[in-house]
Amino acid sequence: MLYFKIIILAVVYQIIIVTSIYSNELEYANKGDSNIYIGKIIVVGNETTKDFIILREMSTKENSVFNLEILAEDLNKIHNLGLFNKVDIIPTPDFKNNKIDLYVTVEEQYYILPIPQAGIEEGDIRKLWVGINLVWRNFRGRNEIVNCSFGIGYQPFFNINFFTPWIGEKEHFFGAFGIKYNKSINKSLSDANVIGARKDSLKGYEIESFSGNITLGKYLTKYLAVSANYTLSVNDFSGNYSGNTFSGEPKEIYGTLSLNTLFDKRNNIFYPTKGNFIKIDLIKYGVFNKFIDFNKFRFDLRNYLPLKLTKNYSISIATRLAGGISFGGNVPSYLEETFGYSEIIRGWDNFVFQGEHLIGFYNEVRIPIINPFYVKGTDHFLLKRISFARGFSYQYGLYGTIFLDIGGVMNRTEEVSNVIFRKGFGAGLNMILPFNIVARTDLAFRSNNGKLKPRLVFGLSAFF
Repeated sequence: MLYFKIIILAVVYQIIIVTSIYSNELEYANKGDSNIYIGKIIVVGNETTKDFIILREMSTKENSVFNLEILAEDLNKIHNLGLFNKVDIIPTPDFKNNKIDLYVTVEEQYYILPIPQAGIEEGDIRKLWVGINLVWRNFRGRNEIVNCSFGIGYQPFFNINFFTPWIGEKEHFFGAFGIKYNKSINKSLSDANVIGARKDSLKGYEIESFSGNITLGKYLTKYLAVSANYTLSVNDFSGNYSGNTFSGEPKEIYGTLSLNTLFDKRNNIFYPTKGNFIKIDLIKYGVFNKFIDFNKFRFDLRNYLPLKLTKNYSISIATRLAGGISFGGNVPSYLEETFGYSEIIRGWDNFVFQGEHLIGFYNEVRIPIINPFYVKGTDHFLLKRISFARGFSYQYGLYGTIFLDIGGVMNRTEEVSNVIFRKGFGAGLNMILPFNIVARTDLAFRSNNGKLKPRLVFGLSAFF
């Protein structure tokens, strides 16, 4: 009977969907029954977020066919908005109309967060900076982000940004703009140094930078987006410009125009264990500048492959290939590609390697030790007595990792056969924490003169 089928589907779905974020059980799930249709889709728990912000992420619509696999993707899409501590989709039989109603229940986060931030650069306590990162997520209840961040002390900075993920209705454009100021100590290697050097051995020169940027893009499908960005930069070398600027002047002003392609089908953008990520950028440096005139091709390709060891236990094999290739005119040293800052090779993270071209190949096996789970605030052993914290759910989990990083840089004048590829390997622990934080500790090793040198690497997000 149809009623019986509806009840069975509802029960099975509730069992499967609770674990769908953390397992791969949906590989064999029901892919749709043409006799079972969706009735109403009702959003519950959203006090700030507008209903349409959630509903537009869902491929499942009212009167569409009930499909477990698509619903699991919908749940991941809503979770990946980063707006909610917890998301559930609960089916309820509508016997009168022979349909299944869906209740999308969400638990909202704090949306205005003044996050203290601090750092010690290059392991030197004299190079301390402190500041505040004020993030207003879900601005106007539309998943927009306003971000204002500043730091004082070593290398002070200030920036403010606005991002709107959806402009229009069916068209699905998106946009962003921002301004930035920072005073940095540049420690670029000389063009003759293709070997690399320890960060603490490099002498730097000061660059005071101002920039403004604007981005406009469009989603072509629910996973594929294209965009264009224009950035105007003003770099003041404060008198230390001899040999560091192409113009021979203490200031360099140039525009940057980039065309970008993004494909993102990860099951969880904060700690992915399944799916693909592709980002390709073509960048023109030196718009409206006769001294700087070169191009870059950047790519970032990631794959997360779940490997089922038993019926209820899977590990994930994560791989990433990333790099940058410069072509056209000459590249200023401060715009060359580097390992040691935003990109690192674990085990070599205290070194700087620099060149016109860069390529990195990263591999990581993610092994669940404690599968992610939720604790209600009312049951939390630390927070249950704090009134404002009891209304939230808190996610925890633990993964072990085994990794191998390989990377190299080169200049256009070098032969590929002469490029030195550094390797770092080791193991780590990744703690899944509330509010989409991943506390990462890696014990990395590098080989130096036949000896293994250990390094501890810390982070507050997944490595990739």
